[in-house]
Amino acid sequence: MGPHQKLMLGAQLRHVDYLDEEIGRSDEEIKKRMLPFEEDLELLDAIPGVLHNDFIIGMCNIICSHQNDKLVVQRLRRTFWY
Repeated sequence: MGPHQKLMLGAQLRHVDYLDEEIGRSDEEIKKRMLPFEEDLELLDAIPGVLHNDFIIGMCNIICSHQNDKLVVQRLRRTFWY
């Protein structure tokens, strides 16, 4: 491997490290934002065939698209429970 390839590989590895850190920060933020829905998540985990991550993705989409907390909870229940 020549000097240029080593340089490029080093840059790519640093970028992967940066992305890992960003993913970690995003995961922590998602965990914080999901705390109000912890009871719903526990109920969801008890349903066979329902994936925890799919629920979280759906909730993130709903939360991002609505500001009113009551509306968010109502929409979540309609989407995932009925």
